[in-house]
Amino acid sequence: MLPSSAGGDMTEGASSNDESAVLTEFGNLMTASEYEELLEACGTFEGIHDGIKEEVYIVDDVTAVQEPQTSVQSAQFHNLGVDRTQQATIQYSQFNGPSSMSASLLPSPTCAMPAREEYPGPHNFEIQIDGRSSSSKWMFSHVMNKLFITLKTVIHLGFKCDNFGAGLFVRALLVHCDAEAFQEPVVRCLHHKFTDHPDNAGIDVKLIDYVLHIDHSQAIYEFDEKSGRFSVRMALSHPQAGTDWVTMAFKFMCKNSCLSGLNRRPTEVIFTLENERGAVLGRRKMKVRICSSPKRDITKAENDSEAKQEQKASEGKVAIHPPPEQLNQRAKKKKFDEFFQQAFLGEAEFLDVTLCAHARIKRTLQVENRQPTEKEAALLKKYERDLECGFSPGN
Repeated sequence: MLPSSAGGDMTEGASSNDESAVLTEFGNLMTASEYEELLEACGTFEGIHDGIKEEVYIVDDVTAVQEPQTSVQSAQFHNLGVDRTQQATIQYSQFNGPSSMSASLLPSPTCAMPAREEYPGPHNFEIQIDGRSSSSKWMFSHVMNKLFITLKTVIHLGFKCDNFGAGLFVRALLVHCDAEAFQEPVVRCLHHKFTDHPDNAGIDVKLIDYVLHIDHSQAIYEFDEKSGRFSVRMALSHPQAGTDWVTMAFKFMCKNSCLSGLNRRPTEVIFTLENERGAVLGRRKMKVRICSSPKRDITKAENDSEAKQEQKASEGKVAIHPPPEQLNQRAKKKKFDEFFQQAFLGEAEFLDVTLCAHARIKRTLQVENRQPTEKEAALLKKYERDLECGFSPGN
């Protein structure tokens, strides 16, 4: 039994006892034949191409899509001037729930402004360095979360998530860290992407522009025509027995120090866990520097980082008194104009320094062809006296 009308009179020929009557969203009852005529005039979802339905997906990887109910909701969208493609998208988005969205509305993970925030996502996506560092090939700084690696060196990275399943991919996107160059795609320099360069031996010509490679035959290299970004992705298989991680091999085909391409700018890799439709289910990032000497660069970078931290901690603080070590250093030195005479314990060292200081003033006067100033004359007299009298404490 259908409920009675909440607004307006009942349609002629229909009653609350008629099981063939249909309650519309307008609050009026109509017969089944009248309802069919309305659907025929306004159009339904029947006959819409399946490709339109495939454009709509759910962010949390729930792929089941309910069929839309036949109602005059279709007529409402049609009357509002929405075209058939948008109509289907809106309808399916409503049935998928608040977490669903049209594929055309979700930003691409390779867009001009990809997200950089760490995001474990619903699958608790994680990444780790697989293996021990080698000072000659690569080193990893846990303090800076930064990889220092040489050109063409293969490094193994482990990936983990709570729910391994079919249709999951890991994408790697190399980007510039600086805000001024962040939207600029990372490409190889002119020198390294020359087809006859030895580093390009055995590499497909189509992959010449890609800096980041996955050392696997099943790797998928993609180019975003809108943003101009190059990325590589690969299916995330199930881990082997005895481990919770899936290992992938990566290598870099250009250096940060190259004048073109990376052009001495800092870079980082954004790793995203995606489903087969491109929805991001997790995100991790790692700074990287491709260089010739990882040990040298990591030492310098960590020292600079510590110095910056100390400077930042001391900002706004002014020392009222110099530290004791500075006072001790000042007590050991006496400054005469631009020369220094240090107190040495040995007589030979004292005479050597005095002789050197005396000769330096004489040479300066000879080169400039002038007479000594009052201060220089006093110094010459003192040095000559010291040389005649020899070493004496308190001299």
